[in-house]
Amino acid sequence: MQIKDGQKLHLVYEAGEGKDDQHLVKAGHISSPICGRGFDKNGNYKMTINVPLGHACKRCLKIANNRLEKVKDQIDDREEHQTRIKLSQIIRDLGSVNIQIGNL
Repeated sequence: MQIKDGQKLHLVYEAGEGKDDQHLVKAGHISSPICGRGFDKNGNYKMTINVPLGHACKRCLKIANNRLEKVKDQIDDREEHQTRIKLSQIIRDLGSVNIQIGNL
């Protein structure tokens, strides 16, 4: 989600999102901007939808991109782990086939 503060768009976490699993935003709430800047003194904000990110706060963009890279790395690590498990199962299966052929 994006919120507007003056001429800058700031990125925030919506309900169910957060910087990690321990810091998820509650239903019906949004976080403060991810760059660390707070809302105005009354806690007000103006939500904007479908605005180009070219107008976004550079710090918010950098934080969002870093988070995206972390998630991509975690996915790659999980996929690599799954591949290793499958390969070890195949190797075990091939070993049992060799033993059965040898006993014939």
